[in-house]
Amino acid sequence: TVDLGRSVRIERVAPRWGEPAPAASSVAVSEDGRAWSAVAADPATGTLTEPVSARYVRLEVTGAEAAAPPGVRELEVSGSRG
Repeated sequence: TVDLGRSVRIERVAPRWGEPAPAASSVAVSEDGRAWSAVAADPATGTLTEPVSARYVRLEVTGAEAAAPPGVRELEVSGSRG
């Protein structure tokens, strides 16, 4: 989970995975860090289907091999101040 410090307009959430990359992942956003909403993103680019305003961004691995868990090297969250 990433705290952006204040609510911002988010247009893209792009993880840079270590090896191996997960089979599947999901992104959720929140204004308060307690109530979360899933957002749809293009898996190739990270571009959200619909931009959202949020303070917190959560990336969750939803499909991975137990013997070789994936890791995130970097998480790029981009957009504009809300």
